[in-house]
Amino acid sequence: MAVKHCRVGYRFEFSKMSVSPGRIFEDRRFLDSVVVESEQTRVNQHILFDVIQNDCLTVSLGGGIRYFGMDSTLRVVAGPRAGLALVRSSEIDLWDAVFAAEARYCLSDKAFVRAFGDYGGTDSDVTWQVIAGGGYYINPCVYLSLDYRQLVQEFSGPRASAELKYKGPQMGLNIVF
Repeated sequence: MAVKHCRVGYRFEFSKMSVSPGRIFEDRRFLDSVVVESEQTRVNQHILFDVIQNDCLTVSLGGGIRYFGMDSTLRVVAGPRAGLALVRSSEIDLWDAVFAAEARYCLSDKAFVRAFGDYGGTDSDVTWQVIAGGGYYINPCVYLSLDYRQLVQEFSGPRASAELKYKGPQMGLNIVF
């Protein structure tokens, strides 16, 4: 979702994902089950200012924050003979500052194409995203956007290291006032 007033825009994105794949073994002499549970939360916020604005082209610069949180648990339950269970949990919270830029070009009075990108890092070693797509104004104050996005976040630490990649289409509702 994005909100814009005059030359200043605010963009907010929120996503939450839960995954819990597990495996129950047929021959339970040694292992009964293995389950991995992971819950991820991601929040992106940007404030952008239009530095170039004319009839067809708008270029905006700004910055924001990206939050990524993950709670993971691994459960390994041994077979009935052993009667043991291993449970290992970890939490990761990453806060990153990002610099952002967007270029938007009008194809008509209703349709446009755009490119957006940000780059930064604080708790992460590096984080960046690129978005390309377009939009259509329903009326002068509301438009829909359809984009393709790729977001990467790399971090390393004493308990965990990872390179997270998210990519795919996204749709947004945007308000201008």
